[in-house]
Amino acid sequence: MTGKKVAIIGAGKAGLVSAKYALEHGLKPVVFEKSNQIGGLWSRNLDTAIWNGLFTNVSKYTMMFHDHPWPKNAPIFNPAENVHEYLKTYSKKFNLNDKIQLNTKVESVKQLSNNKWELSTVDSWDKKTEIFDNLIIASGLHSKPRIPKISNSSKISGLQIHSSQFKLNDPKLKDKKVIILGCSLSGSEIAASLVGHAKSIVNIFPRTYLITPRLVTYKLTSDTGDKYKILPIDLFFNRRAFNYPDAKLSKKESEQIKLELFKRLFPYQTNKDKCHFNDLYVDLNQPNQEILIAISDYYLRYVQEGKIRPIKSRVLSFENESCALENGENLQCDVVVYCTGYNSAIDYLETKILDILKYDTSDHKFLMILYKCTFHPELENLALIGQTDGTFYCGDELQANWANMVFSGKRKLPKKELMLEEIDKETKRREKNRRSQYPYGNYVSVCDKLAKENAQLPNFGEIKQKNEHLYELLWNSGVNSNHYFLNEKMSIDVMNEIFEMDKREFQFEKKFQDLTLEDAVREFSKYYKLPDGIFKI
Repeated sequence: MTGKKVAIIGAGKAGLVSAKYALEHGLKPVVFEKSNQIGGLWSRNLDTAIWNGLFTNVSKYTMMFHDHPWPKNAPIFNPAENVHEYLKTYSKKFNLNDKIQLNTKVESVKQLSNNKWELSTVDSWDKKTEIFDNLIIASGLHSKPRIPKISNSSKISGLQIHSSQFKLNDPKLKDKKVIILGCSLSGSEIAASLVGHAKSIVNIFPRTYLITPRLVTYKLTSDTGDKYKILPIDLFFNRRAFNYPDAKLSKKESEQIKLELFKRLFPYQTNKDKCHFNDLYVDLNQPNQEILIAISDYYLRYVQEGKIRPIKSRVLSFENESCALENGENLQCDVVVYCTGYNSAIDYLETKILDILKYDTSDHKFLMILYKCTFHPELENLALIGQTDGTFYCGDELQANWANMVFSGKRKLPKKELMLEEIDKETKRREKNRRSQYPYGNYVSVCDKLAKENAQLPNFGEIKQKNEHLYELLWNSGVNSNHYFLNEKMSIDVMNEIFEMDKREFQFEKKFQDLTLEDAVREFSKYYKLPDGIFKI
């Protein structure tokens, strides 16, 4: 192989798919992984976001690359070890293992006068320096646990851990008064998992999330009688039909339809009379608000049963066995669990490179300003893969294909002036939307924008005229990697599999408002495999 050398930092999903496309486009990848195995956070090494006993909160279809479908017998949701195995089989299938250097930490990265990259690494035996033509940073969004600075945190006598250190049924948390800071994906799920193990659970958060189970039961309209649909939450929200407004409707009409749908999906938290705690109530009629969503099957039930107490506030300070809140309360606690997210650790880059990228650790989800989440016009032989979302695989695959096509000369980046205009817009958007849950916009539009850059976006108008069924697959099924590889039978087969799930209708003897998660699970599992231990039925 005579292609240019590409250094790839990180052997998680983003690094593996980057190496696969580097090989496909005739390049020579070398992947540097600081731990002793591939898989990134799914390898469950120390200080990752994955704990033993964790199940994915999105379906296997969202967590897959287009050319490596999950085994037919894989459940819809998977335990962490299954995801790790999926990534290992992906690496083996595309002959990536001999391109990966494990136990190898990148200590520094410098850009040379000829624009090539000098990487200094250290492994178990030696330190070395190598020169590369191109560089891909694929170390992910969950590299470094983020713990907020709170007054007197060093004085608390009890245990303090980050969510990355959490263990299911940890004896150190048994019969303890636990305070959980944060109510996003890890906060709500950890709070629910501690019910029956901890003595008491208080969940403190500054912003209220709408919390949904993994499976949603819904009616698209009010005129579908007693027939319902059940879908994994990601396949419901990630449909183009949901994310792109109907051109026939005004903006106000489109927004109203979406609000009504949210009210049906979240009847407890969006009805002030039903919601037991004002701290969990979300007024959907408030203008210009960002709707935040977390996924936990039992959090709301445990709140209603008094087993979790939610408090919308902030911790001002700690003192021995208590913490003082902004709302004036003082709470006793034995354990504090920080479910406060992560930072992307790329401090091995030179300061001048970080300055070009406008690297800002105060915004842990919008750390850098990039063109389409991937490139910077001043650094065209550098790509950052995996900045779009931590769990969805589609964006990573589109980025990896695009980056390696650019590096191999098969595709050119837009003109520098156009990229700089976009960079300027992104800079202003970051200042306006700090702490946004989805800083780059909804995932569907992000993927479509990436696909357009690489000429992979389907021509929806032409497809609608020539193939109505394919158009239906693309528009009304959850977007995933297969949507951008329509010339491959494997992708069409997976899309049809999802479409069959989309179209299936369920009937219940109960009224809609009386349906429980267990009702949905029992009916859904008659047709689709769910893993043992995830739902309590």
